[in-house]
Amino acid sequence: MDAACSLCIDGCTVKANRGETILEVCDREGIFVPSLTNLPQGLPIEPIEDELGLVQIDNGVHLLPASLVKVRPGMQVRTDTSHIREQQRTLLGKILSRHYGDCYPPCQMACPCKVPCGQFLKLAAEGRYLEGLKLVREQNPWALICGTVCPRFCEMQCRRHVIDYPVAINDVK
Repeated sequence: MDAACSLCIDGCTVKANRGETILEVCDREGIFVPSLTNLPQGLPIEPIEDELGLVQIDNGVHLLPASLVKVRPGMQVRTDTSHIREQQRTLLGKILSRHYGDCYPPCQMACPCKVPCGQFLKLAAEGRYLEGLKLVREQNPWALICGTVCPRFCEMQCRRHVIDYPVAINDVK
């Protein structure tokens, strides 16, 4: 293990191992720094440059990505200033401007019939079964037959598995 050092993050002294990034230390210490690089493994997210996790170092003018900056002894780090938030809003706007809203959840993409699983499950949870069936039939006119022989590819891609277990859609059908 590398030698430990102390640094100050948002006015709190924390210990870190040399070689760690600011983002790793913040994650461990429970200090929120928005980031797209520290999402749980297995989420179907394309790797993109992590621009959101900006921090200010030693009262510097330039903001730097917390995922790239290695800690050093005595470092003063700020994670939450109005300037940082303004830059994060701008960068998030750029990311969202490249996202045209034409994507589908991974469960729906995995389904050979492209059933809108999430919407169906929401309607079923609300007891609106006929509306759920109508929604599925809009996409798949043979819903009852396909539902009987469904291989549940959606469950293998369910984002819920990051938290605990995939939604068992066959049990709902």
